[in-house]
Amino acid sequence: GRPAQTIHRLLEYNPEAGFVRDEHDPLAVDYLIVDEASMLGLELAHHLLEALKPTAHVLFVGDVNQLPSVGAGDVLRDLIRSGRAAVAQLTTIFRQAADSGIVVNAHRINQGQFPALNEFGDFYFFGEKRPGKAADLLVDIVGRRIPAKFGLYPIDDVQVLAPMYRGACGVDDLNARLQEALNPAGPGKTERRLGERIFRVGDKVMQTRNDYDKRVFNGDVGRIAAVDPVLKEMAVLMPGRGLIHYDFDEIGALTHAFATTIHKAQGAEYPCVVVPLLTQHYVMLQRNLLYTAVTRARRLVVLVGTRQAIQIAVNNDEVKRRYSGLGHRLKAIERQEQEYEVQVGNFSPPCNHWALILRESGKRARGQQTPRALFVCLAFVPSLFSCCSLTRQFCSVPGEPPPRVSVSATLSFAPSVCGRPSGCAGGGCGRTAPFPAIST
Repeated sequence: GRPAQTIHRLLEYNPEAGFVRDEHDPLAVDYLIVDEASMLGLELAHHLLEALKPTAHVLFVGDVNQLPSVGAGDVLRDLIRSGRAAVAQLTTIFRQAADSGIVVNAHRINQGQFPALNEFGDFYFFGEKRPGKAADLLVDIVGRRIPAKFGLYPIDDVQVLAPMYRGACGVDDLNARLQEALNPAGPGKTERRLGERIFRVGDKVMQTRNDYDKRVFNGDVGRIAAVDPVLKEMAVLMPGRGLIHYDFDEIGALTHAFATTIHKAQGAEYPCVVVPLLTQHYVMLQRNLLYTAVTRARRLVVLVGTRQAIQIAVNNDEVKRRYSGLGHRLKAIERQEQEYEVQVGNFSPPCNHWALILRESGKRARGQQTPRALFVCLAFVPSLFSCCSLTRQFCSVPGEPPPRVSVSATLSFAPSVCGRPSGCAGGGCGRTAPFPAIST
């Protein structure tokens, strides 16, 4: 396969200089595929597209039914709704079998229907309404029941995804409980305390902010391989990157990752996900949150909590409105392009050349790449006035003063230009006409 990387890495971002790759130093790519495009915010999308050559092609792949981007905007949804981009819907599922309970229930949730619980071999529900008891049950499911029934390793293969941080079934308390159950203190397991947290050899941890010197980024997950109190450093084994070394004063960038939020898990996938859902999570219970959590799993989903909480999430499709001008501007471009379809009667050779002149003038006037111009050319040689007037009309922007038009050259209406053997207007007159251009 092809190597993959984050957009920040691709654009060579650093905190001091920002994005190195831009319109002045574009990426040397002809075709770019952006996966998990629903996570793409307006600002990052701007920097990405700005760093592409005008001839490059971009394919956005994503699911608009998942959680929206952390950054401002709703780029993928706006692109789809605008009708400006070709859209294809993928219907073949490769992550699970078509009759998988994960697939069936993901569709049901997305359609506002209550999921079918305990009717499949890969989708289970355990009921418990008391938060403390639900947390105990979840730890037992992760540490004992899933390994016994499915042979999955609880630290590497099972990911707990919680709606929020607080509460007995929140990320913080669950991480403490899961650490004690899955990686308790013992001989040979050196530790480093940081406030109320203890980092221990064998712990599952996540990087919480970008570190461009170490080349580790927000959301990267690994296992603590060593804690050296003499050298005052800790080593974390990151899949695909080997050991990453942290001084003790740098480990504040890490957090435990036995459990994490559903938002943090977007874009990732795991063999098994376990999701606590209780009414204490009421403010976070939304359809797209539950849908995102369920679709992170390849082999197994386990929900722990109450049916009421599940029903609240399924029913709540009131996604907070995202205010963005992208959709409006995309539609405005379409309206402008329709206006560009100028039909001029009695316009004779060199029709092709004039079409190119006006098209390029339109690009310069609006800073756009692909405005269209359609000319119906019959038998008319334009005068200076008509050429300048037509160019001015073509290049005008509503609400802005018309661009200046100057005469910079003359163009002979020769047969070789217009392509008509009989010449201009059927007579091959060889007359000249002004060549309009946008003045700067």
